[in-house]
Formats: sequence, C-alpha cells, structure tokens
Amino acid sequence: MWNPSGRELTPHLNTQTGAQSWAYSAMQHVPSGLVIRCGCSVFLRSAPNEVPHLARVDRIWKDFRELNLRMTISWYHRLSENHVTLFPKTPKKDSVQYVNCIDDICYVLDTDAAYEKYQSQHALYCLNPKGPPSLPTYLPFGTLPNQVFVLDKDFD
Repeated sequence: MWNPSGRELTPHLNTQTGAQSWAYSAMQHVPSGLVIRCGCSVFLRSAPNEVPHLARVDRIWKDFRELNLRMTISWYHRLSENHVTLFPKTPKKDSVQYVNCIDDICYVLDTDAAYEKYQSQHALYCLNPKGPPSLPTYLPFGTLPNQVFVLDKDFD
C-alpha cells in the first residue's frame, strides 16, 4: 500500500471534469519503507516472465473522487541491456498510472561517465558487501546492476 508523503502541494481543479486533486512531492510504500519522489525512475509491473517497463515519475496526485494515488509518468524505451531513451510525450491518458503497479525503484544516469563511476562503486561493494566503503557513494550502496541504466540523449 502506498501513502502520500513529503510536502503536500496545492490543490488542482480540472476545468474539464470539475474534479479536484491534490499533488504530492513523494509517496512511501508502507511495508517496505521505499520512498518514491517526483523525478524518480521506477520499474512498472508487466506480464509474468517479461522484462518490466521503465518510467520516470513526473507527478504524484490523488483524485478525491476515487481516493487512489496516481502518477503521471514519462516512458523510457530500452535500447539495450543498460541504455534507455525517453519516448516522446504520449497522449495524456496513456501517461497516467495507478501507483500500485510500481515494482521497484531504478536509476537512470545522465552520462556514460556516471555509469562508469557506478560500476567502480559496485566493484567495491562486491569486495566488501557488509559495509559501505570509506569513499563517498554515487548511488545507494548495494544497488544492483540490473537497476541502473544510462540515458541515451542522441537516439533518434
């Protein structure tokens, strides 16, 4: 179950439907404690035995008619095992999802240099999985390689 957390932002009134919604800066998964903020990248549930979809959370909101948390997202397209690109903006109805379809958080890095920095951090973790190294870490310590991607901005 997901609960809104973080700063509650201003209410929004949809002029077409007359529905009121509240926007939030973050949400927290109750049993696990995982916090997703606007701007985070996430894995979204897909069919069993399929590769999960990737998306960036752009907005978290609650429609007072349904009282369910939703999110407005931007979809990523996988170019290879660890390279992704953002899809062009999709129609609004396609970019709104319920938050219960989130499987886990993932990380999309802006450059290959940032990805190489992550790989060296992961190598340190493999040598000493019991505790963080004395060096500052780039991503949360112990982040697995299948959770890290590089954003390819030059893809057409």
